[in-house]
Amino acid sequence: MNAMPQLRIMSFIDILDTAFRLYRTHFLMFLGIVALLQIPFVILQTLFQFTIGWESAVAVTSFSSTPTFSGSGFPDVPLIDFFIYYGGLFGFSILQSLILFTLITGALAHAISRIYLGQPISILAAYQFGRRKYLSLILATLALFLSILVLYALFVACIAGGVFATLSLEGEASILAGVGLLLAILFVSLAFLIILAFIYTRMAFITQAIVLENHGPFAAIGRSWRLTSQHFWRTFGILFIMVILAYIVYGIPTTIIQLGIAFVGGFSPESQILGQNIAVLVAQIGYIIALPLQFVTYTLLYYDLRIRKEGFDIELKSQQVSSYA
Repeated sequence: MNAMPQLRIMSFIDILDTAFRLYRTHFLMFLGIVALLQIPFVILQTLFQFTIGWESAVAVTSFSSTPTFSGSGFPDVPLIDFFIYYGGLFGFSILQSLILFTLITGALAHAISRIYLGQPISILAAYQFGRRKYLSLILATLALFLSILVLYALFVACIAGGVFATLSLEGEASILAGVGLLLAILFVSLAFLIILAFIYTRMAFITQAIVLENHGPFAAIGRSWRLTSQHFWRTFGILFIMVILAYIVYGIPTTIIQLGIAFVGGFSPESQILGQNIAVLVAQIGYIIALPLQFVTYTLLYYDLRIRKEGFDIELKSQQVSSYA
């Protein structure tokens, strides 16, 4: 019989301390949950980058840095290479963000919850949270992706409209308009980042709402929105710290690797692509290490908000006392 979990309201420091403790104690399990799907993906992506995608990536990079032109004055665009290179990037990005990420984070939320509540769990059992929830996770992720895509399209349209209007002017008016355009781009970019941060914070607990509370995709979005109400800045602060820590784990090493390869091999297309491919590989390995810690923290914060707003600890203890009677 498992001991009754010690659920309580936690401070900012308590959440981070408990998250690191759970992460260290169950490191191999969390690592195994992520690696179970992530390692095959990394192998497949690496094979593509160094076989089929290599020549296309070099051709695209060469054309981007030094475009060639035909006798008619039109650039000799390597269309097939562009299709292979960008098609591969898009395909792997969709596979990872829409499919793998949703399944891995769902399994992590399931495992972390059971560990935190004092219940047994294994790596394979972590993924056994129901097929309907798989679909709900993917639909919720897709809905958020489309929402952000619309925002990004508006952002690009605003900048493109400003550039077009500025280019149509002449003389001093064009100079003043150019300065105004630069300031407007900075303002719009800042507004776009603020909106993204706001959406990311309010939607932080969609996975937990689906996997742990059995909500549908759109109900989960509403559930996350309600949980984070009145606790936005606290939630944002914790999420921001975890994003910074994740960047330290896999962002900084990838940057160092790319700069190192560029320093040794120069800025030839082959050197640039080699640096990018190795950096992506290192980033994916760092992702396996950092993602569990992020989701341990998010899940602890999810339970903390439920305890603060709904008295979840009292409800759970009542259920457990009844089961022991």
